[in-house]
Amino acid sequence: MQPFVLVSSIYKRFGGKFVNKTSLNNQRSVVEPALSRLGMELNGAFANKKINSVVVWGGMECEFLFSLEEDKRLDVLKKIILKNPPLFLLSSNFSEVNLIKELNEKWNDNSSAIIKLDYSTKEIFSSVGTWLSKTLATWTTIHGSVVSVFGEGVLIIGEPGIGKTEVILDLLSLNHLFLGDDAIRITRLGNAVIARANPQSSEFIQIRGIGFINIKEAIGRSKIIDESKINVIIELKSYKNFSQNIPLENWGEEIKYKELLNVKIPYYILPVQAGRNISELIQACVNDHKLKKAGYNSAADFDRITKSYLLKNKNNQ
Repeated sequence: MQPFVLVSSIYKRFGGKFVNKTSLNNQRSVVEPALSRLGMELNGAFANKKINSVVVWGGMECEFLFSLEEDKRLDVLKKIILKNPPLFLLSSNFSEVNLIKELNEKWNDNSSAIIKLDYSTKEIFSSVGTWLSKTLATWTTIHGSVVSVFGEGVLIIGEPGIGKTEVILDLLSLNHLFLGDDAIRITRLGNAVIARANPQSSEFIQIRGIGFINIKEAIGRSKIIDESKINVIIELKSYKNFSQNIPLENWGEEIKYKELLNVKIPYYILPVQAGRNISELIQACVNDHKLKKAGYNSAADFDRITKSYLLKNKNNQ
């Protein structure tokens, strides 16, 4: 079933003034995640028989419409309104609200809902647009655990029994934040992968020898986040499973990536063996990622210093 959002849900979440509310347009379904300003249509070019997206108009659209001759303006508006978009969202600086209401009632029997928000056009796209994209996105479930470490979303993967859940507990004791364990829902928004916990198992972790633990009850709601961008993927792998085909990383200059929903995400493999503190190593991975993101590469700097030292010694001989 295709996901949808009712106009009433948008109004309930974002408020504003519902200009022409009826029992029918209040229940119109929005199925397109993208918001549209109908730039081509305002210029009289119509490619589709229907408009299925939410139409957003602000001061620029209002100014453009009223730069047209009246006959042209009414002709364009009539064609748009007759394509029956589910919702017109008007920004705080759209001044001709009554005109749109009257024409929608005249030509479309109020079928399209009209809501005026106390938001600028930019704010509508950043808030309503982002919310719609997430709500109407297709979510996929993967096996793994997600925590926020130093503000970076970390997806921890690895074979069953490798110790992912125990590492999560260690990271929580170090004041990092918990999103979910075992079953994680992910979706792609633009060039980012967003993660949420499986609603059936959110707040819970399962530890061999103990059973289920409710993180919210045991540690507190402040330790739980509802959503996170995945910034880093860390795979835990048993040391004995490393071979010549999977060499250990001992230099670290090159950034490795793993694809998730066709998005390349920085990727680290950590060998797991007795005596290694994996939670501290995960913190080190995140710090390395943040440094590289800021333009600093420890391995490259070490290489530079070493070469400079060798050159200096050679010149002194």
